Amino acid sequence: MIRKVLFALSAVLILLGLFGPLATGLYGERIVKEHQQKWAALLPDWLELVETELDRGWFASTARQRFVITDPKRAQVLRGILGDGVFGDQPAVIVDSHITHGPFVNLYTVAIAQLQTAFKADNGAEALVDLPAVVTSTLGFTGNSRFHWLVAPGQFNTGGGQISWQTLRMRQSIKPRSGLVELHLDTDALQLSSPVSQLALVAPSIDLAADHYDGHFVMLDGRYSTELGFTSDADRDRIEGVLDIDGIDVTMFDELQRIIDALNVPGASFENVAESHLADIRRVLANAVTLSWQQQLDGATGGVDTDVQLQLPDTQSLSPTMAAAAFLRTVATLGNLSLRADMDAAYVDAHKGENTPTGQQVRMLLGIGALQQADTGQYEMLFELSEGKATINGAHVGGVPQ
Repeated sequence: MIRKVLFALSAVLILLGLFGPLATGLYGERIVKEHQQKWAALLPDWLELVETELDRGWFASTARQRFVITDPKRAQVLRGILGDGVFGDQPAVIVDSHITHGPFVNLYTVAIAQLQTAFKADNGAEALVDLPAVVTSTLGFTGNSRFHWLVAPGQFNTGGGQISWQTLRMRQSIKPRSGLVELHLDTDALQLSSPVSQLALVAPSIDLAADHYDGHFVMLDGRYSTELGFTSDADRDRIEGVLDIDGIDVTMFDELQRIIDALNVPGASFENVAESHLADIRRVLANAVTLSWQQQLDGATGGVDTDVQLQLPDTQSLSPTMAAAAFLRTVATLGNLSLRADMDAAYVDAHKGENTPTGQQVRMLLGIGALQQADTGQYEMLFELSEGKATINGAHVGGVPQ
């Protein structure tokens, strides 16, 4: 009897070993295609998916995707990071994946496939250049995915300075059916250099969780922490923060980028940009948005606690013919903003005499009476905007321009 059971069990295992990878390969192909359709629709307008290939085998498959970068500015940024010879006239990134069919069982899920993904750049000379990023991922039976990114140490020249980093590590989890995306990013060190100073971030870490619902709106929870300081200074400040956003439309980022680009044009004014990009502004502010941000800074000279709360109204019902000034005035009148900052007296005393951006800000806030010293000795500031009226520490400072 025992021999029959063992024989039957062995036969089942052999069949699973032979036909399991084929079955998971077929099912995984459908899941991959669903992923591609879902996320391709969310690509920004400067990134175009122009080619997809999937060569499915019995025990393993290979996949290739080709993305074209259509925005010259972003292409130039990538050239600055990777070098001028990496891309041709039409920058393209090739994503190559080797897919091992499951099933696999790990601590997180029962996976139908494991993927090893590498990235290459098309230099336009019928040659592909390896990019310094490798991704290991698992694909679950329900479509849930986990990704582990490794980006080799590198640097980026910004024209007036340089950004350099140690190995970048990123963990990403995607649950397409529920819309939940989680991300963790960290590195050992990140350095920003300019001709006059060097700012070092030690062990920076970012955690993000985004949940989109109704097809568009996104709720974002973020946490970040780092130690930072000038490399010539042994003292470093510790920063930790929490950011929560609800009501942002995931399709709005292209409109927001156009507004930012217009504001960066030399000689541009906010009024002119508002008039010429009113349609983009209306789309960005179409839905009710809430933002909450808290940050804590601790340093050798004291600390600063910051708390920002922002609420913007649902503006879909506002007249589509409303002029830019009237539209923005209505949003400001209906919205609410609260900004609270608490600074240690030692922090204020240490920085108010410095000829640095921090020192200039401290002196400006002291000069206009925005920073006031409480009975505890700590400096406090509270700015509020409600119903079109602004106050600092309870004192009226004017309303929304008419």
